[in-house]
Amino acid sequence: MFDLEKSIVNWREEMRAAGIGAAVLDELEGHLREEIEQQLQTGLNLPAAFGIATRQMGQTAALKAEFSKAGTTIFEQLKQLAGTLAGTHRYQLAANMNTIATKLEPRWATYLKTAAFIMPAACLWVLSCVFILPKLQQLCVVAKVTMPGPIATAIALSDLLRQNLIATSAMVLLTLILLEWRAHWWPNYRRFVFGTVMFVLNSGTLLLITALLIMAVMVAAHLSGEK
Repeated sequence: MFDLEKSIVNWREEMRAAGIGAAVLDELEGHLREEIEQQLQTGLNLPAAFGIATRQMGQTAALKAEFSKAGTTIFEQLKQLAGTLAGTHRYQLAANMNTIATKLEPRWATYLKTAAFIMPAACLWVLSCVFILPKLQQLCVVAKVTMPGPIATAIALSDLLRQNLIATSAMVLLTLILLEWRAHWWPNYRRFVFGTVMFVLNSGTLLLITALLIMAVMVAAHLSGEK
C-alpha cells in the first residue's frame, strides 16, 4: 500500500542529497503537498498524484540551480518586477521547462481579483456602447464625417462583441468549468492566463475610448468649421 508520508520523506532525502537546504525543503514540501491535493481533485489516485506532483516540482538538479540563482542578479530582480506587474510573480520556469508554482493562489482569489480589475473597464465599455457611441455615430452622419479605418475597425469589433456577449460569456464560462474539472495543469497557469486577459481587455477598452474621443474631436472641429 502506498505510504504518502514515507514517500515524501524519501523525496526530501533526495533533495537534501542534492544540496538543497532545510528551509527551502520545508517550503518545497508545502508546495508539493498542495500540488498533490490539486491532482487528487482531478480524480487521480494517490500514487499517480504524487508522481505527477514530484515531476512538476522539477528535477533535483534544476531545482538546485533555480534556488541558487534566485534573487542574486539584476536580471532576476527585473523578471520578478515584471511578473509582479503582470500579476504572475509567484511563477518561475525551471531549467527543464516544468512550471514550478512557488505558491498556488486559491481559485476563488484569482477569480475575485480578475472580476475586480475587469469591472471598471467593463462598466466604461458598456457606458460607451450604450450612451456615447450611438450619439457619436449620429453626429458623424450630420457632420458628414467618415470614420478612419482603424477607428471604424475598433468600433466594429466592439459592436461584434456586444451583439454576441451572451454567447461569448457562456463559452468562456464553459471553458473555465472544463479547465477546472479536467485540466490538472490549469492551476499552475490560471493566474498567468487571467493576468494576460485582464491586460488585453483593459487595454482594448482604453483604445476604444481613445478612438471615440478622437472621433468626437474630429466631428466637433468639422461642425465648428461649418459655422
